[in-house]
Amino acid sequence: MTGAWGVFDERERGPSTERKLLLSLIGSGVATRPALVGASGLARSTVSQRVQELVERDVIEEAGASVSTGGRRATRLSIRRDAGVVVAVDLGVTHANIRIADLAGSPRHDAAFPIRIAEGPDVILTSVRANILTGLDQANATPAEVRACGIGVPGPVNFGEGMPTSPPLMPGWDDVSVAKRVATWFDAPAVLDNDVNIMALGDYTAEWRHHGWHDLLFVKHGTGIGCGIVARGAIHRGHDGAAGDIGHVAVGAVGRDPVTCLCGNLNCLEAIAGGQALVQQLQEYGYDLQTPSEIPGLVLQGDATAINLVRDAGRLIAEVLTSIVNFFNPAAIVLGGSIGSAEQSLLAGMREGIYGRATALATRRLQIVPSHLGRE
Repeated sequence: MTGAWGVFDERERGPSTERKLLLSLIGSGVATRPALVGASGLARSTVSQRVQELVERDVIEEAGASVSTGGRRATRLSIRRDAGVVVAVDLGVTHANIRIADLAGSPRHDAAFPIRIAEGPDVILTSVRANILTGLDQANATPAEVRACGIGVPGPVNFGEGMPTSPPLMPGWDDVSVAKRVATWFDAPAVLDNDVNIMALGDYTAEWRHHGWHDLLFVKHGTGIGCGIVARGAIHRGHDGAAGDIGHVAVGAVGRDPVTCLCGNLNCLEAIAGGQALVQQLQEYGYDLQTPSEIPGLVLQGDATAINLVRDAGRLIAEVLTSIVNFFNPAAIVLGGSIGSAEQSLLAGMREGIYGRATALATRRLQIVPSHLGRE
């Protein structure tokens, strides 16, 4: 494997994938043809041809000469911000977020609205489409200007087919062709993935790859618990898209009655330490709250009960991650999600368990940190 091909599947190498690779590199600041050759591992002639195709499609433009290093100054390349917009959709169990951005990634419109994912794809996708159309209007863009749409969902995904697969938190969504349905709205490509995979790729792209750290785990702690795996700079989804589903690993439940998970098994991590489980535990203590997103506020206010429950959740997450750390030896474990914003208490529990139980070599340089992007 050479250059940046770790982010792409070499088995799919071809003109389309090569253009995507070069566009990704240009977007991250690799701005000249010679630099693209070095970063991509592609032949100089291939880079020249694919760049010309992107110029002809009005996706990128030549933006003047770069700083000379002694020879002829290379022409700088940049993404054409005004060549269209992209739409990002984050579907959670109880919320949805939409962002419309230009082709350089700068936001032009953001919207958030409550949903109940269990209402099913017809209801939810109808609402999402209406909110996107409203957002396009407010961003002074038209549906014809949409160049692509990415959707994240809280469950396992058949990435190639763009459909959820047996998602425990999404009744009625199994094998629904979400990506194909969304693609028809704007006659533009649409991609569906598990939300934690998207979060992992976003944090890796924004922060970790620039430091040369290409193996990490991204833990999302929200209503449920999931893990995105970045291996050699690429998302590892597994054979059936189920990789990283740590929420359904059984954990110890000392002093507790057995808890039945939505998946049907007993004492899954998510059923004991997930956001909804913490909400139920706090309700049993007499707290009046309904959603996991309310928990960080209690923690930040110094509420001892909430702090202890969140820290205990971190210890249970560590119980699962310790074996993964020994097996995978990541450079970092990154924490995000709605409960992840109560990061200090959650991280304290995770660090205590992982540093205390994983091997010394696997943890010698391991960083356990909050997401670089936060709620973004």
